[in-house]
Amino acid sequence: MKDIRQRMIEDMKLRGLTPSTQATYLEVVKVLAKHYNRRLDEITQEQVMDFLLYLIDSKGYAKSTYKVYLYAIKFLYEKTLGRQWRFLPLARAGTERKLPIILSRDEVWIDIIGRLTLSPHFSQRLILGYFFVANRS
Repeated sequence: MKDIRQRMIEDMKLRGLTPSTQATYLEVVKVLAKHYNRRLDEITQEQVMDFLLYLIDSKGYAKSTYKVYLYAIKFLYEKTLGRQWRFLPLARAGTERKLPIILSRDEVWIDIIGRLTLSPHFSQRLILGYFFVANRS
């Protein structure tokens, strides 16, 4: 029987993952196995959850790095080991939503005036000046 690493490589190739993604996923599962000092097929889903929490809490990994670990382990369990991934909704990292910066009218005019006075090119100052006068009227 093929070892898990070789099966995972074959599964990744069959699914068209790029060589860099394959190398990253293999590194992730290597870190997981080393963390528990066990074979990958012996690691339980609870241990995987603890490992993912460890990445966030102790290691302080960014969400993007966490997602790479999450999807690599998910690939291992679902595709290579053929197990169901029951805790995915709990383990999925949320996306940060940032509100757009909205400037007040005064802040916009201060910015325009600042650009007028700091612009080294006469033509830029002239165009911005016309814009300023036309819109202030």
